[in-house]
Amino acid sequence: MDFSLLVPLSDLKLPKIGLVYCVRHWEFAGTIKTVTISKNPDGK
Repeated sequence: MDFSLLVPLSDLKLPKIGLVYCVRHWEFAGTIKTVTISKNPDGK
């Protein structure tokens, strides 16, 4: 599964899903190999 990180927008572009808001606490260095996506019980 390929994904793209849109830096100025703070969004992840995921296939089959589209753009997903991303909370980044620090800048990424190097190559991102895995991504964990979670959803809160309230749907956010």
